[in-house]
Amino acid sequence: MVDFTVLKKLTTVVRKINPKTRIIETRFCKVTNIVEEILEFPLNAGLFHRTSVNTIHSREKSILLKSSNMSLKGLLNFLTEFSPIALRIKGEMKTSQGWYRIDCVGNQVNFERLNKASSNSCLVIISRREKSIIKELKSIWKRYNRQELSLV
Repeated sequence: MVDFTVLKKLTTVVRKINPKTRIIETRFCKVTNIVEEILEFPLNAGLFHRTSVNTIHSREKSILLKSSNMSLKGLLNFLTEFSPIALRIKGEMKTSQGWYRIDCVGNQVNFERLNKASSNSCLVIISRREKSIIKELKSIWKRYNRQELSLV
């Protein structure tokens, strides 16, 4: 809940970011005439009839890395060096010390030990659009791990 002054400041900020957005004010979480408000929103506001920029060529490339029984230290070293290059890394891997759930974004590498085995030891790696990363991925993997890896 905010007072009128804060609401006006927030509305101004939102309008600077997206001047065509529809802002519906509420009181105590109740909106009067919500159906009419939504239905009267002009369809020609430029929000609905645009060509999508989401194409097979503009999407980030995802790579599936499969391997198992590498050392936990080798996997952690690989992820610490490689994670900043990728957009996101996520999956479950079987190491010589057990199963781990992995989630990486930027420099942040998160590990969580799993109590039971997963069905697949693999990581999904989402690369940044502007960069091909497979050669670099293989090089960094070899530096820290002796286990073979499969890329799909």
